Amino acid sequence: RATEGLAPHPDAWFNLGLLHYEGRMVSKGLKLPRDPAASRECMEQAAALGDSSALYWLGFGALTSEVDGVEEDADTGLARLTAAADLHHPEATYYLAMLRRETGDLEGMRSFLERAVELRHAEAEFCLADCCFHGNDGYQVDAPKAARLYTRAARQRHVSALCCLGACYYHGLGVSRDLHRAFRAYQIAAEEGSVPAMRNLAGMHSAGEGCDKSESAAKYMLKVANEAEQAEAGVP
Repeated sequence: RATEGLAPHPDAWFNLGLLHYEGRMVSKGLKLPRDPAASRECMEQAAALGDSSALYWLGFGALTSEVDGVEEDADTGLARLTAAADLHHPEATYYLAMLRRETGDLEGMRSFLERAVELRHAEAEFCLADCCFHGNDGYQVDAPKAARLYTRAARQRHVSALCCLGACYYHGLGVSRDLHRAFRAYQIAAEEGSVPAMRNLAGMHSAGEGCDKSESAAKYMLKVANEAEQAEAGVP
């Protein structure tokens, strides 16, 4: 009903587009059949009303051909992603940064990346942290800045950022060495399924670093890590 009102609601069009695309149950006994064409029409309506998520959806689909019902067209895709970024869409802004990196436009990449970081995009925060830590993509090595950015991304439970933050605290890189904080960062990453974090926790349990020394806990963490690794590899 919101899509039919006197003042069309862009979020309603966008959400209706998602329902059509995924074929969701919308209420008891009522399920919209999956209909990519209807989804695209809804997304077009939302985009025309300035919905940044719809612009990103359509732009990503046009660039990658990974969205059913959206015709591949690089120029249209780039234009829509740019429009979404101009409306402060974090994912579109980060995506444009990665496109600039692929074409070797590092100045453009840094501009979009830093804008995405300002929008609190976790992957962008991790990417910029890595650039500062290793001195990549035209950035100077700056371990303290890297640690701050790893921390920002880690607060959003970004797994790789949590592992890197744990390493920073463990080795005292850009921060004062703090084994308890290192242990906690690895612990949260392990909760999110990180096998490297599980193995680091096993080592810390075994050595009593940042926690009580416990060989049983170390063996248990190694067992969990091995099982997770096998599951990832598809080993029964």
